[in-house]
Order: sequence, then structure tokens, then C-alpha cells
Amino acid sequence: MRSSPTTIVAASLVALALLISRQPSAIVHPQLFAEDGKVWFHAAYQFGPFRPLLWPYLGYLETFQRLVAGAALLLPLTLMPAFFTGVSLVVEVLPVAFLASDRLAPLLPRRRVRLLIALGYLVVPAVQMSSAYLTQTQWYLAVLTLLIIVAPRSNQPWWRAFDFVVVTLSGLSGPYAVFLAPAALALAWIRRTWGQIALAGLVLALGLIQLGVLIYNLPLQRAAELAPVHVSLMVGAELVATRMILVPVLGTPLGFYAAQLGGPILLLGVLAIGLAMLAIALAHGSVEERLAITVGLVTLGATLLLERHFWLAMLHSSGLMRYWFFPTMTWLAILAIVAFRARTHWARPLAVILLGLAFLVGGPSTWEFPAIPNRHFQAAAVEFQRARPGQSVSFEEDPPGWSFVLTKR
Repeated sequence: MRSSPTTIVAASLVALALLISRQPSAIVHPQLFAEDGKVWFHAAYQFGPFRPLLWPYLGYLETFQRLVAGAALLLPLTLMPAFFTGVSLVVEVLPVAFLASDRLAPLLPRRRVRLLIALGYLVVPAVQMSSAYLTQTQWYLAVLTLLIIVAPRSNQPWWRAFDFVVVTLSGLSGPYAVFLAPAALALAWIRRTWGQIALAGLVLALGLIQLGVLIYNLPLQRAAELAPVHVSLMVGAELVATRMILVPVLGTPLGFYAAQLGGPILLLGVLAIGLAMLAIALAHGSVEERLAITVGLVTLGATLLLERHFWLAMLHSSGLMRYWFFPTMTWLAILAIVAFRARTHWARPLAVILLGLAFLVGGPSTWEFPAIPNRHFQAAAVEFQRARPGQSVSFEEDPPGWSFVLTKR
């Protein structure tokens, strides 16, 4: 059955309501987060909306965030946080709308299965990543791009335009095109349609652009993080077992308590179960599902390699939980494939139990994000609007310690 526009709109509105329920303060008093003001808007205001588009940040291009910041220059400064919040929520809802459409129906004919995937995407247990911040949109654009890559090509012109715009913006907004390009090329080789080949060429070109920018800028911008550092493989194993596998199922703090009480024996057992589930999912999943899992695992590997200085911080701090967005979704996808497709007698019921726990325990345990503190952006914006040219005004952001200064032109 083809999904009507009404179904897509209804699913999007439900998704929006669920996101707002996780952090109502984002709507009550929208604020800026970290790079939202200090990097994106500050550069747009001081240098104009176009020059910063070619400036890398943390080693790669962040075009979408800079485009939105440039567009915010057309609005009164007091509306800028609300504009950023609105854009961020729309971007996060887009994968749900895509899943509610019929684009993935040839691969997943049952709409309720696609909507269940959408719900899992919205819940993403144990990942404290606010929906309200522009800085986070690169993750959601990458998810939407992955869905576009694995979906069969559409003959409708507006769907083609949608795919091109989303893939281009995503590819130029974060390093994910580098990880997605092999999957796109593999599907182009398997399907051998002109549409799939053209899409793979676009993703490859964007990936090469970001890779070139990364190679040139990463040693300059993150030299300290790339310096040799001693890391314990046991810490890495504990990190994966706890953050990716255990906590999403049992939630917080139960998952951490279990990891601490169980010690190395429990963690090794968790890793063994995870590897077994991975092997079964790769054996029984479709080509598209295998490629999606591979993208998630490659992203995990790159994150652990580049952020190896922060392994202990990732293990003990909630501030870096956004790095587990893709790994957690990959783990949920592995469990779903085993639960629905595997023919292994012991694995299928175990996957069903673990997946049920993720939805009923893991997700609710971290459903409500911490309230966004009011940094009094509106008062600072009014002060800035009344300032004379040459005067400077300081703006506070979330998290504590982040701020930026605008000088009135």
C-alpha cells in the first residue's frame, strides 16, 4: 500500500510532538549551543553569509550549519535561537517522513515495520543529544542520506531533486560522505541503474572533497589529538560493551551499575553476544542492511580512532554521548535484523528480548533530556540591537563556559 501525503504528515507531526516532549524547554526558551553562536552565527555576522561556507571546522566542511546561520541574518537577532531550533527539529523529523513514505516499500513492504524503525530512530536509547541545536543536524542529515542511498531510485522529479539537495548538503556538512561512499558504490555495482550510478558518483565526489579537506586541515586543527597516545584496549572494549550494547538495552544508570558489578567477565560476555548478533545479522540481512551495518561500524571505528584521547571521558561523562548516536542505532538495527530474519533458534528470542528492553527500559530511562538553562539570550539581543556601531555585546551559550562576542557594525 502506497503511503499518502496524509500519512507522511501525520507521522511527521507525531515525531515532532515526541521530540518536543523530550525537551520542552527548547520551545519555551530556545537557546544556542556551543558552535551555534560562537562559530556559525559569529562568522556569518562578522564576515557575511558566503565567505564562511568554505571554512572548515574541526577539519571538515560544515556547509549546512553555515547556510542556516547566514539565513538567520535576515531575521531580527531575538528570533535567531528560535529559528535555529525550528530548523533543527525539521531536519530531525525528515528521516521519519522518509520512512513513512513509500520510498523504502520495495525493501520493507510493511509500513508498520518502517514506522517501528522510525520510532527506534526517535528513541535512540542512552544518547543524550538534544534535538534543538543546529550543531547536531549533521548527524540527522547523515541518517537521511543513508536512507536515500539504500532506497530504490524514484522516477518522480521532485524526489530526485530532494535526494540531490539532501545528499549534497549532508556531504558538505560533516565527514559522513567518506563513510557512505563505499556503500553507495557497492549498491551502484549491484543494481547497475543510471540513477544509482549517478547517486554513487555524487556521494563519492562529496566524500573526496571532505577527505581532501580533512587531510589538509586535520593535522593543523587537531594536532594535539592526533599525537601518539597510550590507550588501553580494555578501556576500548569496556567502552563498546557498555555504551553501545549494554546501556541502550538496560538504560542509565542500570546499564552502568551492571557493567561495574559484573566486571571484566560480564563485559567480555556482552562483547561475545554482540559479535554473535553481528555475525548473524550480516549472514541473514539483505544487502542494504549489511551495508547500513557496515557504515555504522566504520563510523564507530573512525570515532574511536580520532577521539581516542576521550575514551575515558566517553565512558564516564554524558557530555560526549552524541558520539554513540550511530553506534547505538547500528546495534538496534542488528537486533531488529536478528529478531525478524534470523533462523538461529537461540538468537532470535534473545534479540526480541533485548530489542523489547531497549524500547521499554533503555529508551524511557533517557527519554527526557535535561532542561535547557535560560542563558538570557533575548536580553543580550535587545542590548545589541540598541548598541551603537563599534560596541560589543557578549552572549552566553549552553553548555556552561561557551560564549561569543558580537561587535555592532
